Formats: sequence, C-alpha cells, structure tokens
Amino acid sequence: VNPDLRDAWFDLALSYTYAREWKFSEYCIARVKKMGGDTNFLEAELKKARPPEKPQPKQEKSKGLEPGNVFGIIVPRKPPTESQQAVAVQYQTGGGRYLETKQYALAVDQYKQALAINPGLTDCWSDFALALTYSGQYDLAQAAIDELKKLGGDATFATAELAKAKPQGPGVSANGNVAPPGMK
Repeated sequence: VNPDLRDAWFDLALSYTYAREWKFSEYCIARVKKMGGDTNFLEAELKKARPPEKPQPKQEKSKGLEPGNVFGIIVPRKPPTESQQAVAVQYQTGGGRYLETKQYALAVDQYKQALAINPGLTDCWSDFALALTYSGQYDLAQAAIDELKKLGGDATFATAELAKAKPQGPGVSANGNVAPPGMK
C-alpha cells in the first residue's frame, strides 16, 4: 500500500533474514539504507544468521598450456594423479619410439596424449617440438618451444633443430619445397 514505510522495510528485512532468504534480506536492507534508516542491527543479524562463506581455493597462475591452445589439447582442470602421471609417461615413451623410427605423425599424437594428461612434462614438450619440426609443422613446433620455455625447460636443441629444418628465404613454400622460377 505504501512503499515508503521505512519501518515496514526494516521488519521485512528482519523477516527475510530469519527465513534465510539472504538476497531478499539484502534488498530490504538496501531500501532501509536508501531511506536514511540505521541498518547496523539488520546487517549484524544478517551476518549472524548467514552461514560463513567457504573460502575459495587459491588460484595458481597457470604454467604451460592455456585454454584454446593451438595444439587442440584439452587442458586438465586438476593436477594429474600418480596413476595419470604414469599413463602420461607411457604416452611420452611411445612418442619417443615413434620419433626414433621417424614416424612423426604417430609421435605427435602420442605426445599430445601425454600433454593432455600432464602439460607440465618439459621433456615431452621438447620431444613434441622435435616431432613437429621433423614433420614440417614449423609454426606448431615454435609454439611447442614457446610452451617449453614458459615451463622453464631447456629449448636449445629443439630451437636449433627448428632453425636447421625450417625453410628460409623467398620462393620457399610452407612445406619446404622450392617453388619454380616466377612462382611463389
């Protein structure tokens, strides 16, 4: 009937507090305050009645892959368990076998599997960069080297191999083949 009755808003805020309707209580307290009323009692009652908020876990600054990375690797939200780490190492080992036998596409797939489980494996990033380099995926190899550097890994060898393999100069196509004269 009369929305300007400060005492009614006060009582309504108190009622909502005791009914555990926190948002409605906060709204009514704000109305009382807007009308120039003293809200100390209401805020104290709300604080007593409302359960304490659970502390939010501290967010660590991410190292390595970020969501939407260029590799198509889905980043785990939680750190890997011991058994998951063991599986990641198995994928990494499989990638190493494929890398040694020059089956680079298969090596790339194995390294992606390992990094999807544990993106903190610096040795895996190094080998992944090599597999990408040797398969002619130079931009992705550079991105893998960048991820390796973010993690504090040694990228010297991978960077040198990329520099040796990557085609340089005009007239060189994306796959490393030299274009015929007059064609770019």
